[in-house]
Amino acid sequence: MKSVQCKTQWHVIVAYLWQQKDWVPTHLLQSIDTDFGFIGSSGEQRVRELAANSPKVMERHPELKDAVEKKREGKYEYFRFVPRSQRLCRRFDAGLPAEQVFAA
Repeated sequence: MKSVQCKTQWHVIVAYLWQQKDWVPTHLLQSIDTDFGFIGSSGEQRVRELAANSPKVMERHPELKDAVEKKREGKYEYFRFVPRSQRLCRRFDAGLPAEQVFAA
């Protein structure tokens, strides 16, 4: 039984990563049915766009800025959700003015 249906693949991926609470390898982000909706075969591309803050995503969904981070171990890539509080702290630590820290 589905709990919440997200409106885009990007939102489904972010919600799924939030639920996992840990690093998830790329191959587990393709063609899976989650509690938030289906992640299609393009899931690996969508998560890379999120991790890179792709302009394609950010212009339509600025609330997803910095929501996903990526790490590489050997030949594998892993992704995880970054909580909003942690995103704000990172912006603050980077020396951004308060208007920019709390903008998104």
